[in-house]
Formats: sequence, C-alpha cells, structure tokens
Amino acid sequence: MMKISTLSDQCLLNLLKSGDDRAFKFLYDKYWNKLYSIALQRLDDQFEAEEVVQDIYTNLWKNKENLNVETEFSRYLSGAVKYETINRLVKRMYRQKSVDHVTESMYTTDDYDVHDKIDLQSLLNNVDETIQKLPAKCKIVFTLSRNEYRSHKMIAEQLQISEKTVQKHITSALKLLRERHTSPF
Repeated sequence: MMKISTLSDQCLLNLLKSGDDRAFKFLYDKYWNKLYSIALQRLDDQFEAEEVVQDIYTNLWKNKENLNVETEFSRYLSGAVKYETINRLVKRMYRQKSVDHVTESMYTTDDYDVHDKIDLQSLLNNVDETIQKLPAKCKIVFTLSRNEYRSHKMIAEQLQISEKTVQKHITSALKLLRERHTSPF
C-alpha cells in the first residue's frame, strides 16, 4: 500500500470522492495553515478565520461525491476561502449599517431632546457596566451572541460547550440585565 503523503492532490481528491477519510485528513493538514492565513488577513479575527476554514472543509466533506476541481486544488481552496471571507465581510458591513442607521435615527429624531439622549447614553453605559460584571464565561457567551451576532451553535462549537450551556449563560445574563435595568431586553 502506497503512503498517502506521496500521492498527488489529484489522487487524493479521487480518494476523497470515494469517502477516504485519510485523504481528507491529509488535505486538511496540508492546506489548513495557508487557508487560515488568507482568512485571517482579510477578516482580522482569529475565531472567524478559523470558522471560515472549518466551513470550507466541512462543505468539502459534505459534497465530496460531487466535487469537480478543474484547477490546482490549492487554488480551488484559496478561492473558496476568499469568496467566503467576502461574504462574511459583506454581512458584517450590512450589520454595521443597520446599527448605524438605528443609532443615527435615534439621535436625529425630533422626538428626542437632549435629556432623552443623555438618558439613553446613561442606560447604555449602565448596561455595559453590568455586562462587564458578568462571570467570565457568561460575559464571553453573551458578547459573542449579542455583539458579534453568532448563533448558539457557533458559540457552542467555538467555546467547546453545549448549546444548552450557551442558552443558560444568555438566559442568566438577560435575567441580570432585567433585574438591574428597567429597559426591555
């Protein structure tokens, strides 16, 4: 039997198409660092860069039977990472525009006077202080959920905890925020 490390990428792809998990693992190990570097350079976020690479490999495995690579495999993977990072950057931009729009409309609406703006800022500062006082793991989970818009599943995978634990942390954080503040959360 031939050593897997001596095979070309094309041979490895053929093995992968037939479900050979050794070929998949070898390709994963061979290109992971390169793909991570590309994603990190574009996203400037370690967790999201890792997530992008993981998503690429997950999709590769899920669609292995229908895989049709007409270029060098390394180029194929690099292109996949570039497209995925662009998609994430676009989503990030739209999220930020939505937040900016809401914030801008709050401060430009005639219904708000100076006192309302001060009250709003004070409330936001108090909420931030309360979040900072949460237990470490709870604060991380809540921040990933509310500030980075990550799903419970994504947070669970990233922090290597169960989705129920993620839900428990978010519930605890929201309960504490409700107890300390009169604003609806």
